[in-house]
Amino acid sequence: DQPSASRPATQSPQPSSPSDCQATTDAKKSGASTPVAESGSPRADADLPKAEFLSTGQAKETESGVISLEEGAATNSQGLRYLAIKHPKMQELHLSGTQLDHSCLEATCDLVSRKKLSKLTLARVGLNNEGAKTLGLMLMTEESSHLKQLGLDGNEQITDEGVKHLADALYTNKSVEELSLWGAGLGDEGATAVAHALKSNTTLKQLWLGECENLTDRGGKELKDALMVNKTLQQLGLVCTMVSDELQNEIEDLVQSDRSGILPFASPA
Repeated sequence: DQPSASRPATQSPQPSSPSDCQATTDAKKSGASTPVAESGSPRADADLPKAEFLSTGQAKETESGVISLEEGAATNSQGLRYLAIKHPKMQELHLSGTQLDHSCLEATCDLVSRKKLSKLTLARVGLNNEGAKTLGLMLMTEESSHLKQLGLDGNEQITDEGVKHLADALYTNKSVEELSLWGAGLGDEGATAVAHALKSNTTLKQLWLGECENLTDRGGKELKDALMVNKTLQQLGLVCTMVSDELQNEIEDLVQSDRSGILPFASPA
């Protein structure tokens, strides 16, 4: 049987079988974009002064407090800061398919802190290891303690080095319940860093590492070992990685089991 752990429907569609994985990989190699769930037709914010909003482009409040920028919309730091003025009740921010430079990322982190955002999605925005470090440092601050969901899907330039910064934050962060690195450049070293953090973290409930094509059984075994200590993680997505189906199934069985009675491995006396 194929592992069934997959992301919630609110996130981008993902393949669930080896043939689908191959099709997705072929599409990436040919330059095709990953399909994105339909979210309605964004309206242009023509009422915003261009001198203030600059090139942020189309922003839409899809529901109360949930702000999404149109797929691929150009953006800049001043425009992002102006979102806080236009949407004073902002609770979630979703950016995807655009390039965020360092100043934009800093402005985004500032929004997380000042608006007390509960969810931040930065999908396919060109984040690299330095950007992951910036986010990791943000997650260590008290100002980000309202953030419960962080989505970093499709940022292939976040490799093991960047993932280690995010893993460092998981040791102390007490708010994030869902972290998605779907399609990032994470490999076995990054997975090992996350696994070690999971042994201390008691908050994270959902971790999505699907389509991380450098992740093999070596990293998968570290994650499985971490689950012998961690009692709070409820979902761990590893489809379309190099982790074997057998190990994925073992991990899924462990995640779904009642681990409250499992004792961590003790060192020999």
